[in-house]
Amino acid sequence: GIACASLYLRKKLIFYGYLTPNKILETRLYHPKIFPYVLNKNDNQNNKQKFYFSPEILANKDQYKISASDDVYSFAMIVYFIMTGEDPFANEMKQKSNEELINEIKQGKRPNFEKPIPYVYQRLIEKCWESNPQKRLSFYKIIDILKNDQRFITDTIDALEYKQYIELIFIFISLRFGVM
Repeated sequence: GIACASLYLRKKLIFYGYLTPNKILETRLYHPKIFPYVLNKNDNQNNKQKFYFSPEILANKDQYKISASDDVYSFAMIVYFIMTGEDPFANEMKQKSNEELINEIKQGKRPNFEKPIPYVYQRLIEKCWESNPQKRLSFYKIIDILKNDQRFITDTIDALEYKQYIELIFIFISLRFGVM
């Protein structure tokens, strides 16, 4: 659902760049809505959000032109959060200054998988947070992978619900953009 919402924005030539979990709200049918601004009075929470931004944004925040690959990187961090239940770099934030950690991210550091997650999800995340932005997956490819790779249906996922949700996404994409 998040990949589909991001693809929709991409097709409208909107590159978000600052996609974080607190900016994604979902309807009661689990359809994500991405909002540009969600006020958060908790400075600690705001501080964590910057670690969802791509290294390119962190390196050149004021002069950088945001692209789809930045949103794909943020998508990877959101999937990491969903699958592990932890913010990216949660342990590192306790041990290092923001500046120190940001410099490491710009040099290629990525969160560790300290909690085991299904390998297929780990590989998806890793492909989306590639150091080279040109090698990151597109949202079209992400959606295609999620639709066609049955390994994403793990023991904790209802296969029928998963397939029905994917079909709803493809109906939405078809209506909005034509056949993929």
